[in-house]
Amino acid sequence: MLIVGVDPGISGAIAFMRDGDLVNVEDLPVVEVAHGKGSRKELSPQLLHDRLLDADVRIDVAVLEDVNAFGMGRTSAFRFGENVGTIKGVLAASGIRTVMVTPQKWKKAMGLGRDKALSRARAIELWPDSSHLFKRKMDHNRAEAALIAEWGRRNG
Repeated sequence: MLIVGVDPGISGAIAFMRDGDLVNVEDLPVVEVAHGKGSRKELSPQLLHDRLLDADVRIDVAVLEDVNAFGMGRTSAFRFGENVGTIKGVLAASGIRTVMVTPQKWKKAMGLGRDKALSRARAIELWPDSSHLFKRKMDHNRAEAALIAEWGRRNG
């Protein structure tokens, strides 16, 4: 069984888990787009779709973090919601069954709180052979994507 865990957001990540083994974890695909006089990063629906269909076997289920934009400014909240909607749309268009899980639910099940450093430590503990995927402080999103996939495996 191939499970995909998704930590949404512009700096989010996606984890691929087959039969309990972590296959890969990578940042969500983003592209630079023109914006005003400069540019900004946006999630690429095309690249995400291609990546999901490029998996070695058919993806059985995707577990997507069910987040809200509480405490964000209007623009940030809108962009965050747009990313989540894009991910949901790509998963649906790809024919991948999607399960939503709140951060509170999966983190409690994994023995975690709000500290993202603990997510990295837990991922390294669970997958020591893949610790290189979580070595940087900013890899907490990768760790959380992997842990979301693990929650999906345990709660299938």
